[in-house]
Amino acid sequence: MPETGAAWLTVSWTSEGLTINVAGLVGRWPVPDPPAQPRPAEPAVAIDAVAEPFTIEVRWPEMVTYWEGDEGFMFFGAWGVTPHVLVVPSAAVWDRVMPEWLHGRREVVLERLVERTGHVIDDDRDSFYLVAPDSHLQHR
Repeated sequence: MPETGAAWLTVSWTSEGLTINVAGLVGRWPVPDPPAQPRPAEPAVAIDAVAEPFTIEVRWPEMVTYWEGDEGFMFFGAWGVTPHVLVVPSAAVWDRVMPEWLHGRREVVLERLVERTGHVIDDDRDSFYLVAPDSHLQHR
């Protein structure tokens, strides 16, 4: 039995992993490496009807970046689910949280993402984008 006032159970999570201490017995679980995903030989590059080149980069099924030129926007997905899911802003907040170069282009972008990645779209979590929209911006 632990001393009075001492913590009987402590749990800590760091970038190195999870540590659980139960009455002095300590277990450690390191953060696993992301699962190996087959990488396409070349990025999916296409040109739409208005001659606008774009690239879709899939780092993991949970991290997909949509690129036009040197500007990119990273969409995050739900971890460990099948089928793969991308979380995107709803139509109601799209222009408010997306960079200017994507304003008014939600349907085109989502169509391209679904067509080339096979992800299912989840647009019911706007708070994810309202908190820190700039954290998704990417630049080459």
